[in-house]
Amino acid sequence: RVDLKRGGGEVHILGGGPAGLQLARFLGKLGIGARLYEEHGCVGLPQHCTSLVSLEGLREHIRVSERRVVAHKVTGAWIVGPHGARMLIERGSPVAVVLRRPALEEALLDEASKGAEVVLGQKLRPEALSGSFVVDARGVVSLIENHPRAARYVLPALQYDVRVVDDCGGERVFVFLGERFSRGLFAWAVPLSDGFYRVGLASRGNVLARLNILLRKLPELTGCLKPLERLRVYGGAVYT
Repeated sequence: RVDLKRGGGEVHILGGGPAGLQLARFLGKLGIGARLYEEHGCVGLPQHCTSLVSLEGLREHIRVSERRVVAHKVTGAWIVGPHGARMLIERGSPVAVVLRRPALEEALLDEASKGAEVVLGQKLRPEALSGSFVVDARGVVSLIENHPRAARYVLPALQYDVRVVDDCGGERVFVFLGERFSRGLFAWAVPLSDGFYRVGLASRGNVLARLNILLRKLPELTGCLKPLERLRVYGGAVYT
């Protein structure tokens, strides 16, 4: 255990995603000097993740204004088996939320900047900093660089924002199981707002082909959700 208040020096944080910003925010509240470096000129972009988190996690751990960052609330999930069987898991009230991005990072940045210095548009590697405490919060990139064997557990991911006909009520996530859509994880369709879903998957191999198959199969698998238009595409990775 390191006592930062007594040990002196400054904490350097590499990466301005939610993890890095949260750390800078909490260190500032503790009165511990921190400097955060983000390689892009703004936080929150480019967007990679689905942005679905539990409501409990938002309130207990993320702790930002719900009005500012919540785009949509979810009450449950349809689990769709490899052969099309569906099972509904639901509570009567919201259990998860879809966050607005980059509004989440912007809210965290506002808080972090009160007690830490934030440097945007500067890309650094851990070895470029010495004499202080360094936290590598660059996500999957830092994981692979620091632990090359971890690459075998990283799955490429791809997702589309789509406009649909019949949004199934728009309050439930769909989770699709089976290797037809994912080898190593699963596929998903997450409601963003009335008539709009984020459809994606992570898999070992043929990610784009699998996603296109999923889009064609959505009406059959869900009993609704007929895609009309692809609006945006997001690439990323999932550590399993």
